[in-house]
Amino acid sequence: MKFIYSILLALLWVGITITLGSYLYRMGLPVVNASAQKLLLRTIDEDLEYRFRKLNPNHAYATGKKQTKHKKVTLTDKSGTCNVCQFAIDTVYADTSFIQKAKQSFLIERNPIHVDSLNQKWQLKLRMDGIRAKTGIKLINSLKDGERIAVSSGLNEPDCFLLAYSTGVGYCIKMDAFIRPFWVDVILKAHWNNIRTWSYVLFSLIFCLFYIPSVRLFLVRILSGSRIEDNHVESSQPLAQQKGEFVWEVDGLTFDYLQRSITYHDQTCILRKQVAEVLLAFLKAPGHLLLNEDLKKLFWKELDNVDSFMERRNRLITDLRTDLRKIGANLSVTLVNGGYQLHFSLENSKKSVKNQ
Repeated sequence: MKFIYSILLALLWVGITITLGSYLYRMGLPVVNASAQKLLLRTIDEDLEYRFRKLNPNHAYATGKKQTKHKKVTLTDKSGTCNVCQFAIDTVYADTSFIQKAKQSFLIERNPIHVDSLNQKWQLKLRMDGIRAKTGIKLINSLKDGERIAVSSGLNEPDCFLLAYSTGVGYCIKMDAFIRPFWVDVILKAHWNNIRTWSYVLFSLIFCLFYIPSVRLFLVRILSGSRIEDNHVESSQPLAQQKGEFVWEVDGLTFDYLQRSITYHDQTCILRKQVAEVLLAFLKAPGHLLLNEDLKKLFWKELDNVDSFMERRNRLITDLRTDLRKIGANLSVTLVNGGYQLHFSLENSKKSVKNQ
């Protein structure tokens, strides 16, 4: 039942993450797109200023007032398609006459900005501002006079914004500059008819299950069991038989948990409480295999961190080995994959250690 609750809790965590990620995605999308749009307008303005200064070196934008005015910009692409668009750009204008402004507009229109060059400069500014973006600029056809330019080339509405309203030809910018929290790319931008998307989601869900302790313990038990079966450990050793509620016997050895004693060939050794608890846990475990997760449960209240657990575990295992040697019992504790196993050796002990 706990395993089912753990899975439901993991699925709930995934759902909360998806919801929060979607919210952050929608909240961050306009902000990032607006920042990228400002960078594009700044790129266009700098390009226009550079071109005008190149055509008229005596003119400079350094003086004057900062105003928002519509500039006419001619855009072109490799196919030779041209269009005159107007952009509202904040810039510093010099106090020039009407004739000079008309001349400026004429020179700009006669020197179109190439889309590829503009896109390269824009991408450079995006990277300098820390915006990870995949941008693409292309000229597309509009359906009707004055209508907003239709999205083309498979672009979705959140993935592009349009800067021009024109007759016949428009200016479209593909944007992929988003804040990307966990799961957002999968949920909001994935193609669900693609097998790779489903594989990614399935792998992510399986990966999340490894955060559940019971799942890790289950896998460790399977791996440890396979290793024990391969080494023929279970088949080569006798198992202890439970003779009473707290009494275990095997090959002339008797362990009484209530008395905390081990008796072997009329020799008795009294165990410390924690050592007796560890031995009882070994005897109750299938195949007398005690995993590290099981050892933690024996004295988890007394532990502060992982280092203290490892130190306590090693000390108790050492004490158990020492007590078994005191009475000459043919028992040993060996390290296996993921924990320790209690062995009952078939050979008689060659040593005789006096009981203290």
